[in-house]
Amino acid sequence: MSIKKVFRFPFHPFLFGIFPAVSFLANNIEEVLPGAAFRIFLIVLAGVSLLFIFLSILQRDWPKSAVLVTIFLILFFSYGHLYNSLKQTSLFGIAIGRHRYLSFINLLILMLGWRWVIKHQRTAAYTISLNILGTVLLLLPLLQIARYQIRFRSTITPLKDSDTQLSAIDPNSNTPDIYYIILDAYTRNDTMLSFYEFDNTPFLETLEDRGFYVAHCSQSNYARTNLSLASMLNLNYLQDIYDHKQNGGLAKLVQNNLVRKKLERLGYSVVAFETTYIPTRWVDATIYYSFEEAYYDQSKLIKGFSEFEAMFTRTTGALILLDVDTIFKARLQTLTDEGPKRERYDRILYNLDLLIDVPSIPGPKFVYAHINAPHEPYIFDKNGGFLADQEEYIPGYREQVMYINNRILPIIDNILSNSEQPPIIILQGDHGGGETWGDFRRMHILNAYYLPEGGAQGLYPTITPVNTFRIIFDSYFGSNYGLLPDISYYSHWRDNFNFTIAPNTSVDCE
Repeated sequence: MSIKKVFRFPFHPFLFGIFPAVSFLANNIEEVLPGAAFRIFLIVLAGVSLLFIFLSILQRDWPKSAVLVTIFLILFFSYGHLYNSLKQTSLFGIAIGRHRYLSFINLLILMLGWRWVIKHQRTAAYTISLNILGTVLLLLPLLQIARYQIRFRSTITPLKDSDTQLSAIDPNSNTPDIYYIILDAYTRNDTMLSFYEFDNTPFLETLEDRGFYVAHCSQSNYARTNLSLASMLNLNYLQDIYDHKQNGGLAKLVQNNLVRKKLERLGYSVVAFETTYIPTRWVDATIYYSFEEAYYDQSKLIKGFSEFEAMFTRTTGALILLDVDTIFKARLQTLTDEGPKRERYDRILYNLDLLIDVPSIPGPKFVYAHINAPHEPYIFDKNGGFLADQEEYIPGYREQVMYINNRILPIIDNILSNSEQPPIIILQGDHGGGETWGDFRRMHILNAYYLPEGGAQGLYPTITPVNTFRIIFDSYFGSNYGLLPDISYYSHWRDNFNFTIAPNTSVDCE
């Protein structure tokens, strides 16, 4: 069969049906796995097939039925984007970004399109053009995904490391276990007090009573998780080790970083936990605790909505049903809102429950635990109960911090009491709270160190994460990295690499 004959068959509805999901996946490929769109593809293909067959039986004309389906798909999958872009727009004093107007306009276009297709005698002439257009549209995001995957798998050297002082260690020697616990979006106390109306002093004093050094004036080096961890775990600033045009390389810098490589070379095993944020997952760790493997042995087809699926659903015409649901209380939003939040809640609890038992793992180990809290959504009350609809950020953040504090302290106590050698513990935020994106308070972080046997002597109140493992390697493993200047590079999530140097804005830190 020739290519021309293939393109005469009206398969364009399937292309226009799966294009939106593939495009959405491509635009979020650094934060989700390709399989995140699997169920969306199945649902769309099944829906398009049923609609195509139904209209073909009704019209007795495949080309015309295909054009009708494609018109409907374009309107359906563009609806959410159009609604969100026009939500704050007014015309002649009328807020046009409302479902009552947009749904009417879409219905009118669909009826006019139907009328045109029914009356037009040469609809089949458009089949080849629509097939070609759909193919080209679909190829663009597919190439974007393929490009990312190729670059992600390419070799990236994060730092020209000429240090040869570190050599393999005896597993039976007095080597400290190292715990790196990231509490996502955990800000420092001055911002906690002034912005979130919560005094975190008792928790910080409890850490100090246990021997921690709390850097009360610490800031992150970057404003996003992947930037912060890539810098910290590679002992340097990104501007010196990473070409930001190299799409995909940043996640690899987090996952295959210099700190991990050095410790593995020294004989450490790596213990890691699955997180909700794909770039921070270390799936090839010596011991990897996978929430999905533990709790989702059943078919992926029957799981609740994932965060990716919920976000995609809100870009489509299904947004009408979800918003109308707030009136009729049919609990349709449970699928798109509560389901992903419940999964996130269970995942955090899973990691916290397992983290407390890690000291029993034999041999020197580097424990990497990225806990996705107190980062929004605010799904914990202060006692650990599940909150499905907490939208107020001040009480939401505050209670989430209170719960995390209550969980972290027993974990630390268990680590300290059950480690054969005094361990190294780093308790650190990667950036500040989500509500502080608009100013430099976004850079304020919790930064606390348990460095036994004199290791804390080199610490100071304004130390930033880029120097964390420089001090640890110099103090415990005989290296000579020294310290870098502590600089905080603020940027907005819309333009990650457009940096502004953030000053330390606390009066107590000037």
